[in-house]
Amino acid sequence: MRAGAFDYLLSPPLDFTEVERTYILLGRERQQQQERQRIQDQLTAASAGSRLVGISEPVQNLRRLIAKAARTKAPALIVGETGTGKELIARLLHELSPRSSAPFMAINCNALPATLLESELFGYKKGTFTGARPGPRWTPVRV
Repeated sequence: MRAGAFDYLLSPPLDFTEVERTYILLGRERQQQQERQRIQDQLTAASAGSRLVGISEPVQNLRRLIAKAARTKAPALIVGETGTGKELIARLLHELSPRSSAPFMAINCNALPATLLESELFGYKKGTFTGARPGPRWTPVRV
């Protein structure tokens, strides 16, 4: 029980009514655990998304999309006009993701020359030129 067992059954003789009771209790516990996780996910999404202002249908759809995308390990490319909240969306994605304990780094890609940005994010093949270093160990997320 200390190692995480739900219940134990004595044998012999094995009482199948006891097995059935344990099976039913295990099913109920699993449903309750899934419901707790669903509620926790909703609360997390609501608290992190509270900085995203608005109650219109498009904003609600955006909140749902952010929560859905945050559960995946897929890289995200966020594009939009200046001042539309791309960094806010990136921060929300990060906060809701399993990687939220890792540091988040916002980069203004327009402020950097393309070659410098490429080398900082992806690195160079070793031996390309003197001082070339391999790319980072982390997987870059395009923002």
